[in-house]
Amino acid sequence: MDVLLANAKKPLGSVGVYGARVLAQMHKEYYERVFEELWPVAGKRVLEIGCGYAMYAEVLVACGAEYIGIDHSADVIAECRVEFPEGTFFCRDAMDGLPFCDMAFMVNVLQWMDEPLAALRAAQRVVVPGGKIVVGTPDRDCSRRSKIDGLGLCSANDLTLMLDDAGFSFVTVDDFEAKKTRYLIGVGVA
Repeated sequence: MDVLLANAKKPLGSVGVYGARVLAQMHKEYYERVFEELWPVAGKRVLEIGCGYAMYAEVLVACGAEYIGIDHSADVIAECRVEFPEGTFFCRDAMDGLPFCDMAFMVNVLQWMDEPLAALRAAQRVVVPGGKIVVGTPDRDCSRRSKIDGLGLCSANDLTLMLDDAGFSFVTVDDFEAKKTRYLIGVGVA
């Protein structure tokens, strides 16, 4: 997985991209765990929910995936379309009308959503039957960040219940520690 981080898109020059790149390097183990759950991606249509600057689009495509990114920021999506024309990008909050995908993932997105269960239900509708969703998020029960107002962190039990309630089956939630923060990696099958 080192190749994933080594080949991730270089900063585009904005503070947002730079900050995202630094975060990815600081929490390398966390991102590697998420991507281990996605692999193999060759020949798969992969949706990143809350893609931000689509740091991993380039490497996913290089590994044979068709990359689709969705984010609510028009400026960010416009920059992604210029910097990575091989990807398909949508600027919207809702996933209605998105093309079907073989798998979806979201990293450090769930805790910022007003309605995380609604987002997971929407993801379940666009992932093909038998496809997979991978959700990475800090663990509320063990996170130093749990005291930040407005941050909707969840516990392992919360994430399990949300994935199950969203209609995913064979749900597993694993937790691990990296850089003094506990993370959850939830996986479900549509």
